[in-house]
Amino acid sequence: MATAAGAYNKSISELDTLITSLESHLGVSSSTPAPLPSHPTPSSSSTPSSTTSSSTSSTSTTPSSTATPSTSSTSTPTPSTSTPAAKSQPQSKKSTGPAAKKAPTPYDQFYKSHLQVGKLTSVAKHPSADKLYLCSVQISATETRQLVTGLVTHYPVSALQDRYVVVITNLPPKKLVGIESKAMLLAGDDGGGEAVVVKVLDPPKGVEIGDWVWLEGDEEQEGATEKINDKQWKKVVEDLKVKGGKATYKDKALVTKHGAITVETLADGSGIH
Repeated sequence: MATAAGAYNKSISELDTLITSLESHLGVSSSTPAPLPSHPTPSSSSTPSSTTSSSTSSTSTTPSSTATPSTSSTSTPTPSTSTPAAKSQPQSKKSTGPAAKKAPTPYDQFYKSHLQVGKLTSVAKHPSADKLYLCSVQISATETRQLVTGLVTHYPVSALQDRYVVVITNLPPKKLVGIESKAMLLAGDDGGGEAVVVKVLDPPKGVEIGDWVWLEGDEEQEGATEKINDKQWKKVVEDLKVKGGKATYKDKALVTKHGAITVETLADGSGIH
C-alpha cells in the first residue's frame, strides 16, 4: 500500500509540474482562473455595429433615391411653360395686320394727280381751231392717247414732234372744239397777258415713256389710278410754280428717277398748268 501511495503522490507531483510549466508557457497563473476568450466577442459585437452603419447608410441613401421622383415632379411643369408660348401666337398675327394710315401731309393733293412722262408721236393742226394742235402722246408701251393743246403760237410742229413731255392722265376726257382730249400736257407761263411766254416742262435726259413723276425727297411713287375732277386739279395747279429753273409743288421739285423736271427761261414764281 505504501508503494502504491508513493507512486500516486509521484504522479500528482509530476502533473503539478506539468501544469506549472504549461501555465508558465501560456503566461497565466494557476491562482487566477483563465478568462474566457474575450476578443471574438467584441469582434462579433462589431458586426451589429457595421450592420447598423450599413443600415444607417442605407437609410441615408433612401432619401436621396426618393429625391429622384421629386426631381421628375419638378420637371412636370415643363409642358405647361410651352402652353403660354402657343397662346402668344394669335397675338403675333394681330401685330401683322394692316399698317396704320399715314398722317396727312401738305403734299397729299399732289399725289392724287397721275403725272408721268409721255412722248409726242404725232403733232398736227386742229382741223377746226387755228390755235390748237391735235397730238398723239404715247404714255406706255401699249397705250397712246389723243391730246389737244394750245401751243400753236408758242412752238412750231418741229419743236414738238417726238418730244418727251410731262402729262396728267387721270383727268376726265374733255372736248376741245369738237375733238376729245384724253390727256393734258403741262407747260409754264410768265403770266404776261397777250405777250405771255409759254414753255413746255422738260423731263431730264435718259427718261423713258411712262416714268412716274413725284416730289423730291419722297420715295418713288406710282401715279394715282383714280380719276380726279377739274376742281381737284385746280387746287394742285395753284401751288405748281417755277423756282430756280425747275418745276415745283409747294417748293419741292418735281422729279423722275433720272432727275428733276425743268422749265426753260421762265422766272421764279411763273405758274404751271
